[in-house]
Amino acid sequence: MRVRCKFRLAEKIVTESPYGIAVKFRFSPRYDPAIPEDQVFMQMSPSGEFWITVTNPAVLEHYKVGSFYYFDSSPCETDS
Repeated sequence: MRVRCKFRLAEKIVTESPYGIAVKFRFSPRYDPAIPEDQVFMQMSPSGEFWITVTNPAVLEHYKVGSFYYFDSSPCETDS
C-alpha cells in the first residue's frame, strides 16, 4: 500500500555535520478548509512532524520555507 502525505516546510535549520554543511528541514501538515484536497489529507494526517537532514548541495535549495510538498511512502522489498 502506498500512502501520500501533504506537508508544508515550516523551518529550515543550517547545521554542521561530519559531512560538511547540513540542513535540517521540519515539515508539518497544514489545513486550509477552502482547499478540498486539504480536507481529505486532514482526515488522514491531522497532526505531526516530519524531519529530514540533507547534505546534498543540489537538494538544499529545492525546499522553500512555506511551500507544500507531497511525501509518498511504500513498503521496502527487503529490510536491508
